[in-house]
Amino acid sequence: MGKPERAFKTVGTVRTWQGFPTSLDDSFTETEFNRRCRKAFYEASGKLLGIAREHGAEAVVEVNSVVFLADGRKEYHPKAECAEDGEEGEALVEGLAVRWIEPAPADSGGLTGKPQKKPPRRPRQPEDRK
Repeated sequence: MGKPERAFKTVGTVRTWQGFPTSLDDSFTETEFNRRCRKAFYEASGKLLGIAREHGAEAVVEVNSVVFLADGRKEYHPKAECAEDGEEGEALVEGLAVRWIEPAPADSGGLTGKPQKKPPRRPRQPEDRK
């Protein structure tokens, strides 16, 4: 998730994490770990929006997975990357909380967060029936 085309003002950085169970036995495959990691990443990303809204933001942009390395550095990944210690895995997620500067364009396809109204239906006419 990159920067949106709409102009925005940064409120601040929001961070959270989501843990998930892992297993030490051989039946727990890398595919299963990756599936659980992605699920935890998306759950944590949803939490980011709630945290951002508590602080007056309207959206979260530039959501990244954060990985801390053994030498103290950290890496940012746009997709799910998780750490695990054999018993539990965790997805660390960070994003920018923002407020929109300008209103959404009329043709934004519903990006305003407001429900879209359907046009009124034309009543059926007798000539419509065959």
